[in-house]
Amino acid sequence: MPHLAPPIWAPGINLSHPLAQGLALALPMWEGDGTTASDYSGDGRDAALTSMGKANWLPTPAGYSLDFDGSADYGNVGSAAAMLAGYTEPETVSFWIKTSTASNTLRAVLGYVNPAGTKIWAIHIERDAANKIEFFLRSAAGTDLRVGTATAVNDGAWHRVVFTRSSNAAADTQFYVDGIAATTASVSDNSPSTTHDAVDIYLGARNFSGVNLPLACQLRDVRYYRRALTAAEVAADYADPWAIYRPAERWPLWVAATSGGAAPATDKTPWHLMIQGAA
Repeated sequence: MPHLAPPIWAPGINLSHPLAQGLALALPMWEGDGTTASDYSGDGRDAALTSMGKANWLPTPAGYSLDFDGSADYGNVGSAAAMLAGYTEPETVSFWIKTSTASNTLRAVLGYVNPAGTKIWAIHIERDAANKIEFFLRSAAGTDLRVGTATAVNDGAWHRVVFTRSSNAAADTQFYVDGIAATTASVSDNSPSTTHDAVDIYLGARNFSGVNLPLACQLRDVRYYRRALTAAEVAADYADPWAIYRPAERWPLWVAATSGGAAPATDKTPWHLMIQGAA
């Protein structure tokens, strides 16, 4: 993984950075312990972890990740209606994943299904033997947008996966794996259009009347944007994944861990002095 040595500054996010624009969820997973993965987007969508504790926080060359057991472990990031862009609107999902899952069973990285089973928004490991990543969007009318990448990520190594779309048509979707555009194939392309329900989105599974399609994997730095990142932005983020979490020289828009990720810190001390302990 490129440039992923753990940072030496206090956890936070630089809200003035171009790659922080449009963020509605940012879970860098700094914590290393506990039952909450804090959201640094400023929107307050902390992931409440269930059946998870200290043993699930695993060190990596990049800090910590969360280890999901593929059974009962999941995180809850709150209402789909509050977080997600509309069915026809741009969005981006990105995450680092490490998994060796190899089966013909559909598994979810992130997603929800409404109680009636008529609306779906999810990132899956596909049910076929290729174990590829797919995006699945279904409306109450039964129309689907379902696209997948030809690139498998279940080799037990860390991979950065990014999915972007600028509309509800397959032609306007793109997967990236490790910063490079991946072949993105359409499975269903029926232009679904509706509104999301106020159903909680799960991390490491999908929510369908409880834990549904849990995935055995490690995840870190999970983000959701209400805009479609460009290919150049995806490449830049892969080359320097800490960019949005690195403080500017002076930090009026720096959201520090001590502020709970909810409002800009008022201290304007340069970050290199803060590291040295000066206040």
